[in-house]
Amino acid sequence: MPDLQVVPHDRRELLVIGTSVRKPKEILRFYLDALAWQERPAHLDVVFVFVDDGLEPDARAMVDAFVQQHGGTVLDPVAKPLHPDFSDTHAVTHQWSPSAMQRVGANKDQILQVALQNRADYVWLVDADLICDRTTLVSLLSVPDPIVCGVYWTAWAKAPEGSPPVHAGPQVWLTHPYGLAGHGMQEWEFRKKLIDRQAVQVFGQGACTLIRRDALLKGVCFAPLPDNTGPGFMQGEDRHFCIRAERLHLRMTADAWIDAFHIYHRPDDEQLAPAMAARLGTPHPQKAMSPMDLVSLTLAPLEGVPTTQGYQRFPEQRVRGRLGALNLHPEIESAVLGMKRGESQIVPVHFPLSWPLPPYRGQRRLIRVTLHDTKPFQFPPVIDREILTSGHGWLDTTTFPPEAIKLIREVHEPELEAVPEAVGI
Repeated sequence: MPDLQVVPHDRRELLVIGTSVRKPKEILRFYLDALAWQERPAHLDVVFVFVDDGLEPDARAMVDAFVQQHGGTVLDPVAKPLHPDFSDTHAVTHQWSPSAMQRVGANKDQILQVALQNRADYVWLVDADLICDRTTLVSLLSVPDPIVCGVYWTAWAKAPEGSPPVHAGPQVWLTHPYGLAGHGMQEWEFRKKLIDRQAVQVFGQGACTLIRRDALLKGVCFAPLPDNTGPGFMQGEDRHFCIRAERLHLRMTADAWIDAFHIYHRPDDEQLAPAMAARLGTPHPQKAMSPMDLVSLTLAPLEGVPTTQGYQRFPEQRVRGRLGALNLHPEIESAVLGMKRGESQIVPVHFPLSWPLPPYRGQRRLIRVTLHDTKPFQFPPVIDREILTSGHGWLDTTTFPPEAIKLIREVHEPELEAVPEAVGI
């Protein structure tokens, strides 16, 4: 581990990246490539820490070679795997046992302890069957909340032949063990925010999680909670982690900006992995090239407004979406088109008399605009097969019954750009 005894003005930050690993080399090669191609700030040192949860010899050799090249270590598990207590080759979905979930949680806690002992500023726990695009880490770091999870989509089970399709779902949720409605949101609202690539507060998440040091110091971990006695996936290590985080008043945010592919169903997803790696490994452009591009911004007001309690500043705002479709002031949109990724500019913005916030009406205010990322417009992997688009917008087909989708296609077929195969139309 690197020694970080440096003067404050020259202080570098340390990020620990790792997970509990048991995947075969055919999957690990895509995963490790994606970790290696991650962009990261110049002041950030990275150390990889993996826990060998029963790797085959050729897969272990691949992980050893990776940490030797990039820096890090491979730890032994707290307990040896009990065979067979987990399977990712089931015909329908992955099969988890309580012993497997507890062991994986203990393995992840080993990584958290290594991070604490070495005064790491962040831990990024990213599962070994993910291919993350190049700016996943940069995006997670741009969200200042203590726990930030990159969102990806998975068809969690295969539908038996002749039955309705199983639609893709995110690996973030609002109620345990896996509820996509709650806390004031209906499922369609939650899904829309995620497909629109927003940053959304969640109460359950996992598999691609950035944890800041303040959360580690407060005691967040994967150890089982004695009073969480729910059956099935309530005993999953991510549920224990998330319940504990909520009790510690640690906000968890789902970052839906990222693109990632989950190699979940073997061998089907393995066949798609090379094409997904080519897509996700392509460098993002340095600048937005057209109003059709996706942008990830932070807007920070720099001037206070008068209130009965004195001058107060509004909090910064995270903005994601297609540049030409966002409700941005012309001055901000013009500035963004001229900015490079990672750049900040202070932009004078003129607010009309019709502006909803009275203190801003008719005023000129300074806004600091930071462009975190930009990329050509497209939907995230997997869910893109279920989105029905036209020149007027998009529809999440999972929110309609199949007969409604069929009718939409009949009425609007000339203008549709994509018809989801998942609904069998």
